[in-house]
Amino acid sequence: MKKLNKLGAAKKISPALIVFGFIAILLLGVIAIGVFGGKQEQTTIGEEVTTEGTTVSTQCPSDYGFSGTVTVQNDLNTTGAETFDTTMYFYTIDANGNEVFEKSSTDTTSGTLTLSCGSTYVARVLSVDGAAGDSSVINSASMSGATSLGAVKDGGWKFVVTKASGALTFKVHQHGLIQLRAFDIENNNYLYNVTADTATEWTDDTSANFTSITANNTATAVGTSGSYNVRLEIQTQNADESFNDQGVYILVDASSAVWAVPTLKVSGSTLTNIKGSLPADEAVAYADYEYVYKTSSNFINPDKISVEYLSTAVSGVNPTGANAPVIALAPIGSYTSVSDSNLLKFGSVKDDSSKTAVYTLYTINFFIS
Repeated sequence: MKKLNKLGAAKKISPALIVFGFIAILLLGVIAIGVFGGKQEQTTIGEEVTTEGTTVSTQCPSDYGFSGTVTVQNDLNTTGAETFDTTMYFYTIDANGNEVFEKSSTDTTSGTLTLSCGSTYVARVLSVDGAAGDSSVINSASMSGATSLGAVKDGGWKFVVTKASGALTFKVHQHGLIQLRAFDIENNNYLYNVTADTATEWTDDTSANFTSITANNTATAVGTSGSYNVRLEIQTQNADESFNDQGVYILVDASSAVWAVPTLKVSGSTLTNIKGSLPADEAVAYADYEYVYKTSSNFINPDKISVEYLSTAVSGVNPTGANAPVIALAPIGSYTSVSDSNLLKFGSVKDDSSKTAVYTLYTINFFIS
């Protein structure tokens, strides 16, 4: 039986009302999909980040993500943008200003990198020995999606991520091995090394042996209370590479019972003996050397770095073969600590029990009679 209204007529639903209800249901469905299941565009949040007194404006996405590329270029190569793979470490900065490991990257020619937008980072490079090796000092950087804050201690580079994407490019020196020759200042001529046919030949031997100006098998006579003054000429074996990274220690083994305190010059500048102030690991590694010097000079081909060793035998002593001075070159770089593989430390030897050299140690021996 049809239900009647108060006037006795059957109750009817308006067609317009039906259409309106249908549209309302559709709209509610669309809204529900957008809220609960649909893809939403991220909003951009404009903020300011202050780090060590520097204020940087950021435009970060709502999830504060960053995805970009990281590239390392050899800034010694001026003919083009030469890139190469290194191992890079990225550290955030805690409330006390300490670096806290975040992540590493080993692809720096076409690598991608995810970081946090709005965060401050320090980038560092792990030293790698050998020809076309990796130096740890970042000399400059160019960035999009981030603001560069410049160099920090021990060769790192600080920056703030400011956008959701971008590109980070860091410029370093590619490490290289060296070649050298020796010049006898007293006798005004080059010394032969034991494998050379001519005295002016370069040697890339990591344990070079120099004899005299006359032949590769004849020692140099010094004489009682005589002087022994030599100049080493040193350069990398290849162009666009540097032997120096964070400095080079020059080690001298010359017994004080035989030789007076030497004078050591690099490119004409006299260096000071720093053996008494070496870091702990280097103090152990170089205990048998009487003198240690440090230079920041770059050893780059085709340029030459000169290292002059000037000394005199103590009064009444005639130095012979066993008393010949020995010079060694030990570059300083970065390495991963034996206690924490994510902690980069800096030195010419590692903190392991063997005091392993970070870079190849070059030893130069002289034959005297």
